[in-house]
Amino acid sequence: MAIPLECLSVIIPIATIINHIGLDGFHRHLADNTSHDNYLYRIGAMNPMDVELIINSWQEQGFRPTGRRRGELYWKDLCVVDAHGPTLPCNWIEYNPGERIVRLKGKD
Repeated sequence: MAIPLECLSVIIPIATIINHIGLDGFHRHLADNTSHDNYLYRIGAMNPMDVELIINSWQEQGFRPTGRRRGELYWKDLCVVDAHGPTLPCNWIEYNPGERIVRLKGKD
């Protein structure tokens, strides 16, 4: 399956959410501006300020949004995707620009 993208999308693997806050926590986060498939959860945003608020909210729950590998910043527990794809390297999603969708790497 795949997740359709909006203007700005914050993508989080469902397994990461469940590992951090449990299945009940995942269900509490479902809202009108979200969607999910079997592997990924998406929160839509219209501007960078909203994305920052979304990231901060998840960070307060113990998520590590980014990491560094060989000095390069990358998305770790979540990933921000805009019209051009992930805004930082993100090795766990596949981005399809033609269809404006993402999927968990290796999953249909």
